Amino acid sequence: MQTIEVTPYQNVQEILDDKKTMLESDEVTQIVFTRGHYYQRLHIVGQHLEIKSMGPVVIDYALGADALGHNQTFNTATVLVEGEQILFNGLTFQNSAGLGSKVGQAVAVYANGDHIGFNNCSFLGFQDTVCFGPIIHMNRDNTVPDTPVAHRELKDARYQLNDCYIEGNIDYIFGGGSVWIKNSTIQSLLSKTDPEEGYVCAPCTDQERKYGFIFDHCRIMTASGVQNHFLGRPWRPYAKAYYVDCQLGEGISDQVWHLWSDDPHSADLADFREYDCQPGGKRPAWAKVYGKEDQQLMKEIDEYFNGEQHQ
Repeated sequence: MQTIEVTPYQNVQEILDDKKTMLESDEVTQIVFTRGHYYQRLHIVGQHLEIKSMGPVVIDYALGADALGHNQTFNTATVLVEGEQILFNGLTFQNSAGLGSKVGQAVAVYANGDHIGFNNCSFLGFQDTVCFGPIIHMNRDNTVPDTPVAHRELKDARYQLNDCYIEGNIDYIFGGGSVWIKNSTIQSLLSKTDPEEGYVCAPCTDQERKYGFIFDHCRIMTASGVQNHFLGRPWRPYAKAYYVDCQLGEGISDQVWHLWSDDPHSADLADFREYDCQPGGKRPAWAKVYGKEDQQLMKEIDEYFNGEQHQ
């Protein structure tokens, strides 16, 4: 195993750029962040990477889309990671730009690849905290999204999060990848909009991709004062999101799901489901509600995420 150790006092991007050949080799490379607050943006590209912290580590930057211009969401990420077989352990990622109503979208992590995982990590932000590629093909104004990734299209795009913490208020878990989030805490913060409203996830799943977002035994919490927040809304027609045996906070609306911009047809092709989530309540007619966890479904999900290649 090859090892790269970095400190908060170094320009980490310069080190990673210098080690490009190592990061893209077939040998496992370990990147160790020593304790501290790293106020810098990072673009990590490679394969067979194990990235971990030695003590408390926060990677933080403050950049909102409004500072960059029109449709610049994907260029705001504090950490952009691209590649395959990459695992993060014990890091905190933050975009500290502020509320979306003041600075626009502000991404903490933008992941674009296959078999990218996060264990015991935290993602801090407000609007659009974490993005899992691939992203949308076209903006609603018929412009092509400006994205810094090398590969816009991904045949396989599987991400797994275990024992993580994710916070935000508006569409703060979004994208078109297949994402399995297990045993994690999801915290909805005040959006300070009028009226107060927020959304945990906004999937834009491609029609042929088997799974979108799967929240498995997660706690969907709401901060003090939060009300009328929703589990998700369909960013694009074939959006998929499943919540399996999750506990829902008091600030989550009884309706649970929401349309996109109140478009009555935005959920016509969406696949939004709940399996044994508490508390129950009145759900939209287009959402599916099941009384118990589907063991066969969970077996298929495990095979999908941990197998070789699937769409």
